[in-house]
Amino acid sequence: MFIGLLIISSYIYVDKQSYEDTLKNYNSKLIDEFETGFGSVYSVFKNTSAVLYEGYITNEEILALLYKGMYLKQDAEKIRNTLKKEFDNIYTKLQSIGFSQIHFHDKDGYSFLRMHRPEKYGDYLASIRPLIKEVIESHKPIEGYEVGVHEGGFRFIFPLFYNNTYIGSVETSVPIDKFLAYMSKELKSEFTVLYHEKALSAINKEIFKKKFFRISSDNDFYLDVNLPNTIIDKYAYKIISQNLEARYKKNKSFVINLTDEKEYCSLVFINLDAYNKEHIAHIVRYVKSPEIGTLRGAFFYKIFSAITIFAMTFLFIGFVIYRNKILSGEITKRKEIEEKLKDINKKFEIVIKNSGQIVYDYNTETDEIFRTGAIEETLGYSEEEFGRGSYKFFKSIYHKDDIKNVEKYIETILKENKNSNITYRLKRKDGTYATFLDESTVVTFSGQKHIFGVMKDITESLKTQEQLRRAQQLESIGILAGGIAHDFNNILSGIYNYLEIMRLSCPDEKTSTILSKIFGSFERAKSLTTQLLTFSKGGEPVIRLFNIEKLVKNIADFSLSGSSLKYEIKCGEDLLCCLGDENQIGQVIENIIINARQASPSNGLVKISIENISGEKAKSIFNNNELKNKYYALVTISDNGKGISEENLNRIFEPFFTTKEKGHGLGLSIAYNIIKKHNGDIIVESEPGKGTRFYIAIEASAEKCDNHTPEIKKDGSQVLNILIMDDEEDILNSLSELLHILGHNTFCAKNGEEAIKIYKEYLEKGEKIDLCILDITIKGGLGGKETISELIKIDKFVQAVVSSGYSDDPIMANPCDYGFVSSIQKPFKLEEINKLLEQLINLKKFDK
Repeated sequence: MFIGLLIISSYIYVDKQSYEDTLKNYNSKLIDEFETGFGSVYSVFKNTSAVLYEGYITNEEILALLYKGMYLKQDAEKIRNTLKKEFDNIYTKLQSIGFSQIHFHDKDGYSFLRMHRPEKYGDYLASIRPLIKEVIESHKPIEGYEVGVHEGGFRFIFPLFYNNTYIGSVETSVPIDKFLAYMSKELKSEFTVLYHEKALSAINKEIFKKKFFRISSDNDFYLDVNLPNTIIDKYAYKIISQNLEARYKKNKSFVINLTDEKEYCSLVFINLDAYNKEHIAHIVRYVKSPEIGTLRGAFFYKIFSAITIFAMTFLFIGFVIYRNKILSGEITKRKEIEEKLKDINKKFEIVIKNSGQIVYDYNTETDEIFRTGAIEETLGYSEEEFGRGSYKFFKSIYHKDDIKNVEKYIETILKENKNSNITYRLKRKDGTYATFLDESTVVTFSGQKHIFGVMKDITESLKTQEQLRRAQQLESIGILAGGIAHDFNNILSGIYNYLEIMRLSCPDEKTSTILSKIFGSFERAKSLTTQLLTFSKGGEPVIRLFNIEKLVKNIADFSLSGSSLKYEIKCGEDLLCCLGDENQIGQVIENIIINARQASPSNGLVKISIENISGEKAKSIFNNNELKNKYYALVTISDNGKGISEENLNRIFEPFFTTKEKGHGLGLSIAYNIIKKHNGDIIVESEPGKGTRFYIAIEASAEKCDNHTPEIKKDGSQVLNILIMDDEEDILNSLSELLHILGHNTFCAKNGEEAIKIYKEYLEKGEKIDLCILDITIKGGLGGKETISELIKIDKFVQAVVSSGYSDDPIMANPCDYGFVSSIQKPFKLEEINKLLEQLINLKKFDK
């Protein structure tokens, strides 16, 4: 008897352990399903935000608008309206998914445009929004859950750059209620969120009182009244009795199994972490669990059967038959559960596919591999071609240089049995390669090791990173080039001034002939500095009238010198003067001519034509209604080279795009940006084997070009007192002597302090300094910008011209905004100085 009882007790204990292990496995499966579903839904919103950012917001035109309105704060209201119209349809689609806003913040953290409340802007958010503050400090994308003043939600924030300048950020947000609604739709379940009190400290106190309530006076757990909380309401006291506080503090996912009116259900709790990995809440899922009832029934039935065996041994065979029937029913139920799981897997596959990723399960023992997800979208293969089969097919599409690394990676993770990741290339169906980031882990099923992983196509992301790296390198080179150009311009200025002094002092024919050749070399040297300045970003164009015919002829002579190419230039009658920055427009012409030179055969011909056209004709030629000027100069440059394929023709103005082995892909991109900055246009026509033709529209004035070089004469009728400030002694001495020869008095200062002192002394004597020529940059002293501010305080009628060897300073483009009457760029010609002085005299801007 005792032995029989011992056998039964042992049987019941073992069966209970089996029941608890089965229940534990069932609950683990519920947690895995929930965590996978949550991750998939999160990926949908994350990837949608990335597509919005990369596909629409980083568009050059959108960034240019944001730079002007959000960074420079020009035409902000107009730009907000333009952006709102641009993103209205996209925003409507995002709202239908669950997004609540597209929100632009400027570089300091102030609100610029809220698509959900476009009339409200200007709030300073960086002090109350850690995510925004972190983007401002790091200039990097950031994502995650954040509890704000009004609500909690998932936020995806991306930094915005224009010409490598950080101008602000854009945010897309999904409130927690919208996120749960989307997850309910996809996973066919009810969800809510259980917050701990400390996680809600950022919520406004008045909103907190109205929006959140404590589920019990015995703990600090709160619910949002706006979320579907019937689950917690119904089972509140049962949940509390499960020692919820202790489970919550473990910061792990868990399941509570409950009885609901003789039916079984489960509440699945998974972590909800903030962006900084701090645990703040649990998301709760309600799941009907008839399987638990089945397991419990089986457990108690086994106890009953053990007692029956002990009491009725002779009925053992009949009992076994009966029990087998019960087990058969259980198998049927399990099959039904498996079918339901298949349905869940199908939905999971849909979510994964929409996330743009590929999920795989590789059985290392059998060499079988199963894959699903965005296979056709990323690689072009159908799921039948790529989805199931052996690792052999998978290995056949690896890039040959990556196979050894992948095999070594598989060997390492199987040996160390840990999570890891690797990057490799796979051949698409069209023969090109895509780069994937593979994050994988080793799992053991039924004694066999499986590698379970998620593959993400990062091809475009790597291209973007490479372009950014190259842009940063070019920016560094550009800064160096700008500095070299500035110093070179200073040297050229001194040389040029001394040459002019020689020309004026020694007017004999032989000297004039030699000097004209030297001036030709000088023009080439000046052209080199112009190229360096343009490469170093050039800044805003300094808009002035210039002779387009003279500019094009000089550039053509310089660019084609030393080559065997022939060129011809045809100019229309009575060409108008163009409006723009002569140096930058010259760089456009030079880049295109050099392009023609490189594309043409050794005996090729470059044809250039210049003619006046009306604004209406320009609109027709360029199909561009934005060309609103009355007059334009049309410059046409054509060659008889090898031409450009139709595939490449649409990309030639893209940064870094080039078909040349040693090209950097910036020449035509720089030309395009300069012309657009000048409110003009540029288009290209080409056909392989038949050459290429560029058309350029440049704004023109009503004034006709004067092609003859003005004669410099000494005129003693107007003697000006001129103050020169420059820290380069050669420029100071040579310019002073040159102005003396022209009949004017000069005073020299090496910095702003000396210039201010001289100006004050002459005022105190009752005399007047008629003109100041001030250099922007002075080493170790006050520069032109600071000096003019002080001189205006002394004499509000002061007349000053700003000079510089740089062209990227905004003062050079808009001198009047800073108190100057004009600007002049080094190295300046005597004609430019003389013309400036004549204009000031004729306009009677000087008091004698």
